[in-house]
Amino acid sequence: MKSALQRLGHWHRRRQLDLVHPASLQPVSRKFGLDRGQPIDRVYIEQFLDAQRQVIRGDCLEIEESTYTARFGAPGHVPYVLKYPGPGDGRSFGQSDERDAQGARIVRCDLAQPDSVPVSRFDALICTQTLSFIFDVRVAVASIHALLRPGGHALITVSGISQISRYDYDRWGDYWRFTDLSLRRLLSACFDESRIQVVTYGNVAAASMFLQGLAAEEVHDPGVFAYQDPDYQIVVCARVQK
Repeated sequence: MKSALQRLGHWHRRRQLDLVHPASLQPVSRKFGLDRGQPIDRVYIEQFLDAQRQVIRGDCLEIEESTYTARFGAPGHVPYVLKYPGPGDGRSFGQSDERDAQGARIVRCDLAQPDSVPVSRFDALICTQTLSFIFDVRVAVASIHALLRPGGHALITVSGISQISRYDYDRWGDYWRFTDLSLRRLLSACFDESRIQVVTYGNVAAASMFLQGLAAEEVHDPGVFAYQDPDYQIVVCARVQK
């Protein structure tokens, strides 16, 4: 006779299986699991940034917010955050006196408009999950190259296997998914191939759970995040140097 605790454990395991049943027509979450905890792709992004701490130094620019710069930046770094002026914003491009909630200086520019980008200004750029939402990615990569100082590094992450981001799709577009081959080829148009390092993260189990919208906290086997299968690229990451 099973105890109540054993029955509860059995139900919980069955419930987990139900959540990821391959015949399910609806995901557990349509917000990448953000409404349940930390999105699975963010675990990989943070693993990558943690391994690159040594190049997040000097004047560091991050897209939209300075969270990762504050977390992974080398001692003494100076944080900046790139903000895109919205329609009718009325603000000019360039550095302003504004600061974000974490005290980073705000720079207003648009990677899709090269003329708006400050040239040879930053030692490091953190550009996570951004290129998928810019149609002309070649222009965006040229802008990334332009804003770096000689010797500066850009840390770029892009989606490989992922659902559509409906929020972005409905506002400015969700255009691209990448492989390590496509990202390397894209970057090589502006950066010397010897200064491009590309790594991938993911496997079939993590990809299945990510597409279902499960959060990282619901992945109970740590081996899921430790094993990388190049045929199931959830996140593709690159370190490039000017």
